[in-house]
Amino acid sequence: MYNESATISRGFSLHYLGGFTAVTGRTFPSPDHSDQGRTVREQLPSNPIELLNLANDAIIICAVDRRITFWNSGAVAMYGWTVEEAVGQNIHELLKTTFPESREALRAALMKNGIWEGELIHVSKTGKPIVVTSKHVLQRDEVGEPIRILEINRDITSRKLMEQELKLSQAELEKIVGQRTAALRALSSRLLRVQDEERRRIARELHDSLGQYLTDAQIRLDMLSAHVPVAQAETLALARRSVEQSIVETRTLSYLLHPPLLDEAGLASAVRWYVEGFGQRSGIETELELPSDLGRLPETVETAVFRILQESLTNVHRHSGSKRVQVELAKNKHQMILTVRDFGRGIPAESLDASQPNGRSIGVGLAGMRERVNDLGGRLDIQSSGKGTLVLVSIPLPAEQEGAAA
Repeated sequence: MYNESATISRGFSLHYLGGFTAVTGRTFPSPDHSDQGRTVREQLPSNPIELLNLANDAIIICAVDRRITFWNSGAVAMYGWTVEEAVGQNIHELLKTTFPESREALRAALMKNGIWEGELIHVSKTGKPIVVTSKHVLQRDEVGEPIRILEINRDITSRKLMEQELKLSQAELEKIVGQRTAALRALSSRLLRVQDEERRRIARELHDSLGQYLTDAQIRLDMLSAHVPVAQAETLALARRSVEQSIVETRTLSYLLHPPLLDEAGLASAVRWYVEGFGQRSGIETELELPSDLGRLPETVETAVFRILQESLTNVHRHSGSKRVQVELAKNKHQMILTVRDFGRGIPAESLDASQPNGRSIGVGLAGMRERVNDLGGRLDIQSSGKGTLVLVSIPLPAEQEGAAA
């Protein structure tokens, strides 16, 4: 068997044996012959190899050609090869080393820096893969020539397996969360579509049913007016005015729920009608900019933009205190853009936070606006301060709409 004990005692073991140049390039001083030095030597084992064999880590010494010259008890326990089987073998061939980059890159770094640290994969005598953190230190002689390499390996296979299991669990959890999120978004989109359909149905019922009944009542009151005594004429007139007001409010409510113009004439006409009516009902000064060539858009886009405009102007009226609002609708080659700007007190930060995708609020306000935009793959930006609020919505257009815009 190859005898390394003399090599160890000449400088590769402990500092008090002298002469070993570590990665720092510093040569340790000659042995201390003072009383203190003698006390330290008495406390150390007579054979330094005994100390190396106490380590659980694999401590290996190789020649420059990577032929093993020392193999401690930790290496025997870790890899399964005895000292007799390992000494004289090329370490990388014996352990079937898998390198993070390449064997040549490791050697080049070691020769340049005098040290290399990283993770390697070895194979034990039984064929079991072992992941290790490995530290290689190069020793040079007095003229700077490399003479041997110290390699210290620590088994981290269990830790790596736990990390892998954790990553797999995390990936599975993210997959489940993604599926649940997609399901919730699909449900939210479905609810918004059902809401729009229900609004359309109620609007039609108000117009076709209640509206017709009120109109019939108005006609009959007109017919009665010629036969009512003068004493009851004022009462009849009041009844007629009430019916007329009911007809107007029923028609307004029906149109607000779902304006016929949105289906019949498109988004531009519905927006113009709604913004003008909003100004009249609220007393807020409105400014509207519309493109002259907006044309028709997919029903889903027109409905979403109109509902977002409705919600935005409702928020302006209820919460902002603004006396003026600007609305702009624009279309470029790739997207439809809606801008609503007011000059009021702004939106509280907690309300804005709750409307974010990870917020706690779920409703038909800001969160509902965001859901409509997300459903179409668009973007909703809300900027607010004490000087007012800007709502900016961009929704991508289908390919055929892009072509029409071009």
